[in-house]
Amino acid sequence: MPTHGELKDWGRRFIRDVLNNHDLAQIDRYISPDIHLHDSIADLPNGLEGLKAQFTELWTAFPDIHAHVDLEIAEDPMLVIKVTQKGTNTGKFRGLEPSGNSFAYQEVHIVKVIDDKAVEYWGVVNSAHLLQQIGAVPEALPRPAHRDLETV
Repeated sequence: MPTHGELKDWGRRFIRDVLNNHDLAQIDRYISPDIHLHDSIADLPNGLEGLKAQFTELWTAFPDIHAHVDLEIAEDPMLVIKVTQKGTNTGKFRGLEPSGNSFAYQEVHIVKVIDDKAVEYWGVVNSAHLLQQIGAVPEALPRPAHRDLETV
C-alpha cells in the first residue's frame, strides 16, 4: 500500500516523464493496458490506445504545452491532481486550424493507482476556456448585474 507521498511522487513523475516531456514511450510505465477512462473523448477508443491518441493530438496542436502541478491530494489508492496547462496553438486541434494564440487553462485529474499503474481515470478539463483562448469559440458574454430580489 503506497503512502500519500508515494502516490504524489507517482503523479509528479507521470506529469514530468509523459506529459511535459511529450514521451509516449514512457506511458506504459505508468498506465495499465486495461485502464478505464471514465471521461474519454467520444471519437477515440477507450483504454491505453485512446489515451495515447489524446496525448498525440494534444502535443501536435500544442507542441509547447506544459503542465504545472497546483494541488495534489492522495488517499490510497486515489490521487487527485489539479494542474494548469500552458502553451501555444500552432497545430490543428479537433479539426480547427491553428490560431497561434497562447493559452492557460486548468484541469483536475482523478486517478486510481494500483501497483504503480493507473487503472481508472476521471478528468475535468476547462475546455471552454481553452477554446476561447485559441479563438475557436467567442468569449463568454458578460453576466448581468446582480439584482436584489427585494427590488424586483
